[in-house]
Amino acid sequence: MEKPHILGLGAFALLATAAFAMRSPEDPEPAGHTIPKSHVRLASLSTDARKDVDYASLDRRLQQLAEKRSMVGLAVGVVESGRITFLKGYGETEAGSGERVTPDTIFRWASVSKGVAGSMVAKLAEEGKVNLNGPVATYVPSLKLPAGAEYRATVGDMLSHRLGLYRNAYDNKLEEGQDTKLLRASLSQLNLICPPSTCWSYQNVAYDGASELVEGITHLPYEKAVMQYLFNPIGMTQASVSMSGLTGARSWARPHDAARRPIKLTDSYYRVPAAGGVNSNIKDMSLWMLAQMGEMPDVLSPKVLDTVHAPLVKTWASVAGCASFSNGWVRPTTAMAGAATIMPGIISSGIAAASPVTVR
Repeated sequence: MEKPHILGLGAFALLATAAFAMRSPEDPEPAGHTIPKSHVRLASLSTDARKDVDYASLDRRLQQLAEKRSMVGLAVGVVESGRITFLKGYGETEAGSGERVTPDTIFRWASVSKGVAGSMVAKLAEEGKVNLNGPVATYVPSLKLPAGAEYRATVGDMLSHRLGLYRNAYDNKLEEGQDTKLLRASLSQLNLICPPSTCWSYQNVAYDGASELVEGITHLPYEKAVMQYLFNPIGMTQASVSMSGLTGARSWARPHDAARRPIKLTDSYYRVPAAGGVNSNIKDMSLWMLAQMGEMPDVLSPKVLDTVHAPLVKTWASVAGCASFSNGWVRPTTAMAGAATIMPGIISSGIAAASPVTVR
């Protein structure tokens, strides 16, 4: 049977909207680190792989989008036939600054960071270091749920927002600057809205238990573990998991309010790095998308990809159809104009929204 044609679209959008809310990109590569030659090839732009997309029309439509009042700037990457075929920036990094967005501009991934955490934990599970069906209490000591539910909830429940907590529990306290581990411990004072694993309710504070899990198993800070296990082998040379990785870049996208006024960047969601701490340029996001599409099995094996992409729980009905959530990823369960998969989920931070899409 002929292999389905696969397209991918990665996009960062710098929106005029209210915010929900290590290694700097200029730091040298770790000593001894070598990017596989096959990955270096994938990192290059290939116009020869262009087949089914009218790129001139796409460019015109994106330029029109960038001119809308609600848009300050965006960067877009397209993957077609297993190669990066389009990389371009539009608009400004800060309204009125004149500094243009380019393919090198660093954007926040915001909650798209959750897909990194899910992939990281699934990779550790493949190595036999984590049991995704084991009690989350075994791996995340700080996480305490009502009525001792942390002993019934699994690691997979944490990664798919099935802990039974009300939506965005204690995000307000996180934004006030309160300690994340203390916040996870105080979740026990709440009431469950459902038994663990039986309903979906989006989290940030609880989800960041994934960073604690990774640190406990790898004995590395979360950012270094992600770099070592994922970003460096993939060849994502400008990716980071810290606020300094964003603000230390030569070109980075600023947050804005609904009136297109720049607003102060805070570290609130960088303090829950598994939930919202990743940054990169559009090229690195396109490489991440290639890895998620199975083009780098030496980094993310078919088993790992099956684990992180498997639909686990129904979420909301959106423009993409009735969506389900996996381990850090959102997938529509109904076809949309031939689209079979949308990866990962988007939560607009008011700074950057990222939307890798695969179409079969």
